[in-house]
Amino acid sequence: MKRIALILSSAVLVVVLTLTLWQNYDRGQAIEQASQLMQEVTQAALSDWDPAPVLANAAVPTPEPMQEASMANVFNALRRLGELRQMGEVQMEVDIPPIWQTSRAATAGFVTHAEFEYGNAEIRITMERESGRWYFTSFRVLTSLLAA
Repeated sequence: MKRIALILSSAVLVVVLTLTLWQNYDRGQAIEQASQLMQEVTQAALSDWDPAPVLANAAVPTPEPMQEASMANVFNALRRLGELRQMGEVQMEVDIPPIWQTSRAATAGFVTHAEFEYGNAEIRITMERESGRWYFTSFRVLTSLLAA
């Protein structure tokens, strides 16, 4: 009887350890994918002042401020900032629920600063992960140039 209990407890320990390792690996991969997508899309969108890369990776249904007409208007106004000079350091906050909370979506938020030819801007991005893929839910470029 002790032998069976030892075998069962060892099997449970192996399963729990495997699930923990898999979840940590999946979390690391998800964070890396979100960060890479954010960097690539932001760089492409702000270099050419083209919202297409953002819209191609937008959540469906597309949130109101991220719809094509709204984004095109904002990006046209932002062209006054000129050429992208450099992107600053990225601050990231990621919330990935544990494996047993399947009803909650993973979310990521990014804040970075960018230096342009004629001014600076703060870029705030939020993303949501669905079925293993990240989608943009918000892409805001905040600058005093638009307030003027």
